Amino acid sequence: FAINEKKPDKLTRAAAYINQFEKFDNKPYYLDSAEKLLSGQLSEQALALKIQLYFIKQNFQKSYYT
Repeated sequence: FAINEKKPDKLTRAAAYINQFEKFDNKPYYLDSAEKLLSGQLSEQALALKIQLYFIKQNFQKSYYT
């Protein structure tokens, strides 16, 4: 999360979980948390994060139909 932002939005938090998984500590619960935060989100940014998430999980079919 951003250090100077006390209440980051869901997309910012989801992106942070994905980045934490990719860059530092690939624990599955980071991806699970990101997926929960992205659930029901329909923006372009959310779509991009969902595609990144499913690509990391190697769920290529779901990333195609997201």
